[in-house]
Amino acid sequence: MEDHKARLKGMRILLVEDNPLNQELVMALLTDAGIEVVLADEGQQAIDALRIQPFDGVLMDCHMPGMDGYQTTRAIRAQSQHKDLPIIAMTASTMRFERDMAIDAGMNDHLTKPIHVATMYETIARWVRPAEARPIADAAPAPAPLADLPGIDVAAGLARTLGNQKLYRRMLLLFREGHQEFSFRFRAALAEGDMRSATRLVHNLGSVAGTIGADTLRQRSVALESACSRAADRAEIDALHDAVEVELLPVMTGLRELA
Repeated sequence: MEDHKARLKGMRILLVEDNPLNQELVMALLTDAGIEVVLADEGQQAIDALRIQPFDGVLMDCHMPGMDGYQTTRAIRAQSQHKDLPIIAMTASTMRFERDMAIDAGMNDHLTKPIHVATMYETIARWVRPAEARPIADAAPAPAPLADLPGIDVAAGLARTLGNQKLYRRMLLLFREGHQEFSFRFRAALAEGDMRSATRLVHNLGSVAGTIGADTLRQRSVALESACSRAADRAEIDALHDAVEVELLPVMTGLRELA
């Protein structure tokens, strides 16, 4: 991993990602490797950023509201100056068809979430070449070790931040802030017949649950997302949502004690 990481120094990467937790994690990991990162939290913002400054490559979230990553990539590729710009997909799905959709849209490669740090560095190093070197900021001192948290594999979560306890603690707090009303919002979307919003809510939950190490919650969220995306009957969706709540409750209870 260190060999690939060393080759990243000096790159300028455009990160296109709408989820605050994923934004913070990926930006920190890229910055740690000496990459200059510019964030766009939706597709049109990414297109505008590419018009006003050069980038060595793009990390593109596939599932965003409005213009998704596939549409954004097609719009970028339609501009002749960006026909060879490395664009790497990021998605929580491990399904082969997602990778095929990314390649068909014009992306060069595909990363799955939760992000595997070594694979991310290796993939970026394979496709992107830095234009110039830039200095790396000194790392901040780590806080005191985290205690065990119910429903969360702390060691796995820390591994996804390269052992950066300060960053991992921030990930946990962002998860707590962003998903404490998940069930209320999910049920409200179902009551309104808004299956698209319901699917997106559970997609986001599963994606970031995996990032912090709440793997059982992630697995149950994936099952619920699948049921929502294929418009399963309400009884099945309710049962799968109940299973998600069983895992989410202890996770949130533990995180409420986190300073």
